[in-house]
Amino acid sequence: MNHYSAKQFTENEAPHINFSDDFVSEALQGEFCFVEDLIQGFVKMIAKKDFFGPCNLGNPTELNMKELATKIITLTNSKSKIVYRPLPQDDPKRRKPDITLAKEKLNWEPKISVDEGLKRTIEDFDKRLRENL
Repeated sequence: MNHYSAKQFTENEAPHINFSDDFVSEALQGEFCFVEDLIQGFVKMIAKKDFFGPCNLGNPTELNMKELATKIITLTNSKSKIVYRPLPQDDPKRRKPDITLAKEKLNWEPKISVDEGLKRTIEDFDKRLRENL
């Protein structure tokens, strides 16, 4: 699962995108779940005394890396270019969690869209970068 958020930084840290290392080089299709949604799912699962899982938590909205990169470039007014790299042979072509059980047993599904999550993350990065200048 790929998750993302604006990270809380100490004075000695610089903002960075908190994606796993394989974000660009290995992903063709991906699902991205904003950390607030994921934490809410964990909390509901822990609080549910009569349900022990396993249970998929994630965002069932799948988008390809080109779509995600294009969204980020657009939202940031970046001049960045998209770079294409070969995928590893064993890379899954689809990543779409089935969250049916989470909906039924936990009354949970992600609330924050990829667009909204990206906007929040970009705004936070921008604010932190301006504060560190």
